[in-house]
Amino acid sequence: MVVTVGVITYPDADPKVLTDALESYSPSTKEEYADFTQDAALLLKDFIYNSRFPESTCKKRCWQLRCIGESDLEDERLRILIVNGATSIFALTKYIAESFGWTPITTSKGYTGQHYQAQPSKGVLPAGSHCLVNRFDERYSAEPNTKMTGIVGSQNAVFKAAGKGAPFFPEKRVKVFQLFTTRGDTMIYRSDRGRKVTVRLDGATYRDGADNPRYTPRCVGADSSLPNDRWTNLNATYLQNLPGEPMLMSSSLTEEQQDEVVANAYKGPLFDNRGNTLDRSYGFEKIAEMHRVVALPFREEPGNDSG
Repeated sequence: MVVTVGVITYPDADPKVLTDALESYSPSTKEEYADFTQDAALLLKDFIYNSRFPESTCKKRCWQLRCIGESDLEDERLRILIVNGATSIFALTKYIAESFGWTPITTSKGYTGQHYQAQPSKGVLPAGSHCLVNRFDERYSAEPNTKMTGIVGSQNAVFKAAGKGAPFFPEKRVKVFQLFTTRGDTMIYRSDRGRKVTVRLDGATYRDGADNPRYTPRCVGADSSLPNDRWTNLNATYLQNLPGEPMLMSSSLTEEQQDEVVANAYKGPLFDNRGNTLDRSYGFEKIAEMHRVVALPFREEPGNDSG
């Protein structure tokens, strides 16, 4: 089931979700940032807190996000992630960085390592991390020149990208379910080194077993730049060896084969490239076919896609 939210007034809105522009701020002359004004940010803030399900509901949902990464030094790459709907953009940024194999930076606190911290609210992000959000709301459709946009990130990263004093949404206060409400919703992630990732919602759903939101984040789709063994290790890093749900397995399977069954269960996508649900009945023995169809280019309309 694809999530499409209605207009709901939410009483406990976070008053600090938006850091207003300084009076001295003028919209950036950079074309990519010119639309990110204070008025546009206020409209996006209204959208976030008046067009969503309660967070308690979204914690029980899984969001499937299609991430297409590119940079000045790398070819385009694909990662498809499943996250809890209540995941912060701060945490999502770490999951994206880990999926593409980026290495954490060294900070003034001396943090180094080969992996980004799995804890959602801790750790560091790639230098210059920020996200650009542009949404449409039918309540403003009669005003074609109305912009509903915002930048999500830290003050340092946003000011560096869009200009000192720009309005922004702190990355730890904004959640996935607030920005990705309808299939096809998109967010542009940017950081230093010319990195850019286009993040698009494939869909969101209630599922049981290995698709339970408890077993997130995890990677369920990728291109050939992510070998199978690294893919398995990536999900192990995400889940921190979280015990799996009990599974019925043939007693004839070796321990190695049982591990492969569990690993494939965590690699199972919820939707294909057209938003069709990939049910349990599809069978994890067909995991390669599931990965083929989910990695095909995104299509707006449901249906079949032979590739």
